[in-house]
Amino acid sequence: MKKTCSPLRIAPVLLLVLLASCTRRQDPTFYIPKDAAVVAGLNLGRITSEVNLDTLLKSPMVREIIHHVEDSASRQVIQDPYSLGVDLTGEAFLYMENDTARGIHYVALVAPLSDPAKLVAHLKANHPAAAVKTDGTGGHLNLNGMGMIAWDSHVVMVFHQMGMGDQDSVKENFLNLFHDLAGQGKSGSVASLSSFPQSRGDFMVWMNIGSVIQHLAGNQKFKMAAGMLRPEIYQGNFFDAEGNFEQGKIVLNSTYTFNDQMAHIMGKISSRSLDPDLVRRIPSANPVGLLAFSFQPSGIKDYLNLLGVEGVVDEAMSQKANIGLDTALDAFKGDIILALLPKSPSDTSMRWIGVITVGDTASMDKILNGVASMGMLQRQGPMSYTLAASMDKKGMTLETSSRFLVMASSKDLADQYISGSGSTFTGPIADQAKSKSAVFYLDFTGIGDIMKEAGAALPWKINRMGERAHLVRDVISTTNPLSGNSVTSNLTLDMTDSSTNSLQQILEAGIHAFKSHQPMADSTDQSGH
Repeated sequence: MKKTCSPLRIAPVLLLVLLASCTRRQDPTFYIPKDAAVVAGLNLGRITSEVNLDTLLKSPMVREIIHHVEDSASRQVIQDPYSLGVDLTGEAFLYMENDTARGIHYVALVAPLSDPAKLVAHLKANHPAAAVKTDGTGGHLNLNGMGMIAWDSHVVMVFHQMGMGDQDSVKENFLNLFHDLAGQGKSGSVASLSSFPQSRGDFMVWMNIGSVIQHLAGNQKFKMAAGMLRPEIYQGNFFDAEGNFEQGKIVLNSTYTFNDQMAHIMGKISSRSLDPDLVRRIPSANPVGLLAFSFQPSGIKDYLNLLGVEGVVDEAMSQKANIGLDTALDAFKGDIILALLPKSPSDTSMRWIGVITVGDTASMDKILNGVASMGMLQRQGPMSYTLAASMDKKGMTLETSSRFLVMASSKDLADQYISGSGSTFTGPIADQAKSKSAVFYLDFTGIGDIMKEAGAALPWKINRMGERAHLVRDVISTTNPLSGNSVTSNLTLDMTDSSTNSLQQILEAGIHAFKSHQPMADSTDQSGH
């Protein structure tokens, strides 16, 4: 995809002189604080170079969206995004931050400006009762105690306070923050961090895991759970993902980077690769969905020890289930598989299968015997159990062997998996499972078929989603084991067919599907759901 303009990071003083040059535009990431918890970015220039924006704005889909937007200012922006003065050839970012020094928890949108005068005109026209303050280099508009819109010659930022606050203090906090960021003072910039991706693709997501957990710990709703995770352990852990539109596909590549302490633990947990045979045993040549991952159970104990809760967990399991932590971990080899299978003419319900590989059979037998004592299983023999009658619904079954513990929607599926006698899954994802710690697969076409077969039992909107599911044929994701201090993953949404090979065509196909299912305002089906 052709990039129309590459930002160059240079000093603000030079930018005042070079502002008119597209190739020397201020990088909006300089307006994002270093300790931001989450950053999401969108490369407007690269996307609009692939899409005929004028055609999209005139489409029935956009017209329907506008119909449901009550705010006149928002409708104007959707109808004519150029009226806002935003530079649609640059990058825009949304980030979350908890500024403890100023006592504000907020989200902010930062977008490049091409015409500040248009922005001022838009704000004055749509906020006549508010005071739009301007000066020689920019201005601001207070948002009634919830935040502020501020701008200078380079960017416009929309700050939104998470929770109500005093109007004057919120205004002062955000105005001072904006001036700090604009001057690239101690509050910025995330772009200077080595963990922040230099290559950002068409869209991106970046997370400072330590900051995220610290933010949760400061929220009363999550304080206890986040406190147990000990935020300090996650300092220096980062996640970033870069996405691109490539010939009708959406490709997402991601990396999770650990600090040395966590990398040591995660190296133990992810030291096992998934056995491809476990995927190929799935009794279907074309499963609709698959989640399979492999881990080292003994590494879980090291992780709990790092958190300081190993003893607590062991005591709780011993008291409630008469099973110690070591017994529980020994019972599992470390492979888990969940698969959703297509319906067959003889089936009246959804077909599915879940598999856990058995480690130490004596430990697993002890666990299952404990569950049987609770009335949930019936013992048939050594390592042989079935679901209790009260648990056995719609043919659901549980089968065990020295290798597998299988729960499935029918006994036939469970038996076929254990024996390896069923139709095997030999698609691309089975081949990609080799030397990977996890694989993930979804066939949206198959999910759409299941939805359509369910018919009036599903709400209208979900039914319609099923009818349009052919727009995304499948999703394939693979995750490699830990290498050094990081683990990488790739995901592909295949939206192609014989006539769809670009983002523009994907959107046009979506518009066509949208038109064929009017009226979209209706939220019920004919059965009243």
